[in-house]
Amino acid sequence: MQQHINADWGPIQIFRIIIIIAMLLTMSSAEAVEWRGLEQENWCSGPKLSQAKLAGKLVLVHRWGIHSEACIKSLPHIESLWNRFRKEGFIIIGSHYHNEDVGKIDEIVKKKSLTYSIYLHAHLADEPLFPSAPFCYLVTPQGEVVYQVTGFSKSKMKDLEDVISAELAKIPAPGALCGDIAVAHFKADAAKLLLGNNVEPVIKRLASAASRAGPEADEAQKLLASVDKARNELKRDIRNNAKMHRPGLALILLETLVKTWPSEKTYCAKALRKLSTSKDVKAAVKLRQTLESLESVVPENSSEAHKLESSKKAAIAAAAPFAKSKYPGVAEEIAELIANSGEVIHSQKGGMRRATVSSDGNNVAASITIIGDDAFTDRTKVALSFIEKGAPESYMLVTNYIGVIQQYECSGMRAYDSPPTYHVGERTSNASVLWYASTIVHDAYHSKLYNDYLKERGKPVPGEIWTGREPENACLSAQEDFLRAVNAPEKTIKHVRKMRDVDYFSSEVKRDW
Repeated sequence: MQQHINADWGPIQIFRIIIIIAMLLTMSSAEAVEWRGLEQENWCSGPKLSQAKLAGKLVLVHRWGIHSEACIKSLPHIESLWNRFRKEGFIIIGSHYHNEDVGKIDEIVKKKSLTYSIYLHAHLADEPLFPSAPFCYLVTPQGEVVYQVTGFSKSKMKDLEDVISAELAKIPAPGALCGDIAVAHFKADAAKLLLGNNVEPVIKRLASAASRAGPEADEAQKLLASVDKARNELKRDIRNNAKMHRPGLALILLETLVKTWPSEKTYCAKALRKLSTSKDVKAAVKLRQTLESLESVVPENSSEAHKLESSKKAAIAAAAPFAKSKYPGVAEEIAELIANSGEVIHSQKGGMRRATVSSDGNNVAASITIIGDDAFTDRTKVALSFIEKGAPESYMLVTNYIGVIQQYECSGMRAYDSPPTYHVGERTSNASVLWYASTIVHDAYHSKLYNDYLKERGKPVPGEIWTGREPENACLSAQEDFLRAVNAPEKTIKHVRKMRDVDYFSSEVKRDW
């Protein structure tokens, strides 16, 4: 029986999938490297970075300042290094070491056409001391500083380029199962221990060698333990994604498990058969393929940027119907992919951007403007699309009574703003898409209570009209209606009902949402 999806898996998609799985398997060890200064307020331009995005990468930190002639001369050469190695597990952090006006930095970035990441004071926690700028240091995935160079000259940049090339060659290929084990006796075999390859013949040879005494046996045992650990972690990730109703990723992981360890075919057969014959799963896999094939970084206002944004919008729309399918987790899966599969490089400080969602109504808000970073904006679009496809009446309420959805320190509805603004805290926006969407409906009803009274009677609008115990319960009813319309789990609906017994306007309640 055919037990795999007949999807058009090209080499690019397979390579990206192996990288994703490899990151899952190596994240715990790589995250031990500590980086500082990557907060939102320190970002100037280029791709945004995080501890997770730097995990497993070779990182060049370029310390520079806009008032140094040598620093300015070095910038095109740093950009050249980025363009050469960016697709090989290499990242550059351009770290400006003065508290300079970001506008001035931005002028240099545009003038020199810099596309790598630039931050204020971003650096390795255990950064080497440097006497002057420019100063470059190279950090391995294990956090070791393997090369340093102060000042600028073409010969120094050439030496740096050679070192980067040599260090990248030392990093295991994506999907390598031997981890960071120093291999002396089984180099040829270790090179074949890759996700997606049949590793069982190699395992058989290593098991034979491990049964004998001596240094070769010790090395073989370490390699076998590393491979076994990777297999168990891959199985764990399959179970977790299946529980979270993420069939696209679960299927990819299952097929990778069978390709790497064919003896696991019996273990995977039932799940593969169930997933590979589902139209919903095929649609989810195609969505993943589309997003994984996108360029990782593109400049703003370019044709690539327009393609990236249109592809993301299409994926959001295609993911929304899954809310009512057997796999509601697909919407969240696609939201995460959208947040991480491609990034448009913006030059402005802070990375906050605006996106507009059109409204069919013309009551209080003609459209909804989303203000926040890329991840927040994309997640909010998914939530709004989720509401639109699953509960049209709730969507009309939202688009008629909310004009702005803005990333903020904590959540709350500013119904008195023009247009009405829903502030969203991190805890709310990072909850499930279902819950985030339901809170948008909830707070839209607060705005409706305020603005309907204002329209009929004018100002002032008494607080008890739109806040307090009774209005809160009315908003919870609107939230429950939405959850029922999208066939939410009964557990979630019961939770909303229980919230009616809590006085959220009491001074004793901690408002941390």
